[in-house]
Amino acid sequence: MSHGFHRTLDVTALARISPMKLAVEYTASVNQPRHKRWLFRRRIREARAYGMQFGIDNVGASLNNLKSIEWILPEVDSLKCSMRSFRKTDPNEWLDLNLQFWNRLSQRNHIELILMGIEDASDQRLADQLKIQTRQGYLFARPTNPKRGYDHE
Repeated sequence: MSHGFHRTLDVTALARISPMKLAVEYTASVNQPRHKRWLFRRRIREARAYGMQFGIDNVGASLNNLKSIEWILPEVDSLKCSMRSFRKTDPNEWLDLNLQFWNRLSQRNHIELILMGIEDASDQRLADQLKIQTRQGYLFARPTNPKRGYDHE
């Protein structure tokens, strides 16, 4: 369900997979039809009755990222930010939105902020400074395939 409105949540399918936990991550884009937003929000609320969690994946440093998700913020349980979007290669580079912005927005809206792509001690220090508790990245562990189990080095 990562590419907009092409697929809608099938609430009856959710009833069949209960009591499993389901998290839907949505990647927003600017080209979403406004006239279908109400239906999408309604489907999210219906799926919540079955315990679904709804998250937005890959919010970044562009103002367009915010504009593309403002309408759905009341339905969001988690926002995922990637450190890659907030690393500057040039000190003169301007970011429309910084990580602190997303941190404050998530706190105001009672949304869990997940910081992805934490790769070194400086990323860890930034997450500590901003008090972002949920973190993912190579600093902690490499991704594994759960069907194969943990690969020992």
